[in-house]
Amino acid sequence: MLSYLASWIATSFFNLEGLAFFLGLISVWLTVRQNLWCWPIGLVQVALTFVVVLRADLLADAALQVFFFVIQIYGWYQWKNGGRGGGELEVSRAPRKLLLALLCLIAVGGAGLGALLDRSTRAALPYLDATQALMSVVAQWMLARKYLENWQLWIAVNVMTILLYVKKSLYLLAFQYGIFLVMALAGYLAWKRSLGEGTPRWLGRTVLAGLAAFLWLAGWITLAGMKTDLHQVDCIIVPGARVGADGTLGHSLEGRMKHAVRLYREGWARALIMTGGQGDSGAIESESARRWAIEQGIPAQACYVETRSHNTLENMLYAREVMREQGWRSCLVTTDPFHTARAVAMARQLGLVAYPAPSFEGPSWKHPALFTFYTLRECFSWIKYSSERLLWIDPAPGAFYDLWKGPAGAIVVGILADQGLDPQLGGQVRGLARVAGAGLEDGEVGEHGARDLARADRR
Repeated sequence: MLSYLASWIATSFFNLEGLAFFLGLISVWLTVRQNLWCWPIGLVQVALTFVVVLRADLLADAALQVFFFVIQIYGWYQWKNGGRGGGELEVSRAPRKLLLALLCLIAVGGAGLGALLDRSTRAALPYLDATQALMSVVAQWMLARKYLENWQLWIAVNVMTILLYVKKSLYLLAFQYGIFLVMALAGYLAWKRSLGEGTPRWLGRTVLAGLAAFLWLAGWITLAGMKTDLHQVDCIIVPGARVGADGTLGHSLEGRMKHAVRLYREGWARALIMTGGQGDSGAIESESARRWAIEQGIPAQACYVETRSHNTLENMLYAREVMREQGWRSCLVTTDPFHTARAVAMARQLGLVAYPAPSFEGPSWKHPALFTFYTLRECFSWIKYSSERLLWIDPAPGAFYDLWKGPAGAIVVGILADQGLDPQLGGQVRGLARVAGAGLEDGEVGEHGARDLARADRR
C-alpha cells in the first residue's frame, strides 16, 4: 500500500500543479487571517497556475492568471496603504449600487465573452469558462479592496471551477478548489466577525447539507460498486487503465482482466472487448490487455479492442461500435468497484443492455487508503457526469449526435433510456416506447431511439 501511495504522491505533488496547490492553500489561509504575506505568496502561485491551465487549453483561465498577477500587486499596496491616512485597509461592506453594477457586468460580460470564445478559440467550455473568469476578476478586485462580499463571489467561483477542472481531469486542482471552497466559507465568517456581525444560520445549515450530500454520494458509489448482476451476455467490456511503457498491465487493469477472464471461462460471455487508447506511458492500454488475455489462454478471435478512447464514456462509446459491427446488444462491465456504477450508467445511456460485474482484485478495493481516495475522487467524476447530463454537454464526440437541437427532449430521453434499460425493470425496450409514447419498436433504443424521441418532443 505504501508503494502505491508513494507513487501517487510523486506523480501528483512534485510538479507545477502540486506546488501551485500548496502555495494556493497558504495564500488563502493568510488572506482569511488578513495577513499581508498572502500577496507575495499569491504572486508565485498565480505564475505556476498560469502554466498549468495553459497546458490544459483553458485559455480564458490562462488570461485570468495574468490579471491576477497584476491585481496581487495592487491588493498588496491597497491592504498596506489604502486605509484612512495611508494606513492599513479595514474590512467593509460594498455599497449596494456597486454590487448591482458588478453583477450586471458579470452577466453581460460572461455572455459576450463566452460567445467570443466559442467562435474564435479552442476553449473547452466557453460560457462557463468566461463567466467563471469574470466572476474571479470581480471577486479578486473586491478582495483587494477588502469588501466582505468578495467571499460570497469566491464561493460561487470555487464551485464552478471545481466542475471545470474535473472535466479537464485536473483532479488535484479540483481538490484544491474544494479546499478553497471551505476556506472561502471560513473567510466570510472571519471577516463578518471583524465587522462585529454574527454567523447566519443558513450558512451552517447549507454547509452541513452539502457535506451530508457528498457523504451520501460516496456511500452510494460504494454500495453500488459492490453489486454484481451476472447475466448471459454477448460480451464483457473492460475499461482501460494504466499500463507500463513495455505494455505491462498496471495493478488496476490486471485486476479487471483477471475477473473478465474468469467470467469468460465460466461461460457468461462469448467475447471480451478491451478498451483504452494510448496512455501517458506511450503504450496502448487495450492492446496490452489483449496480449495479456491471449497469454492466459483466451482465443485471439474472442478478444476485441478499440484503441481511441481516453475516458470512461469514450470506452463505452467505442466499445458500442465494436458491438454493433458484431450485432451484439448486451454486455457485462468489469471494472473496479468505485468505477462500476458510472461505467454501467454510461453504457446504458448509450443504449447498451449493460450489467455490473465489478472486479475486487485491484488495489483500490484491497487497500483502505486507496479505496477512500478513489471513492472520493469518483464523487467528483459523478458530479461532472451529472452536470454534463443536466446541462446537455456532449462529453464524447458522436455520443448524442443531433440531439443538441432539442435539449429538452434529449434530457428526457436520457432519463427514460436509463430507466428503460435498467435490468431491474427487465431491460424492456418496449417499456421505454410505451412511456414515451413515441411508437418505438424493439431495438430502437439508444442513439436511434433517442433521436426519435427528441423529434417527438419537438413536435
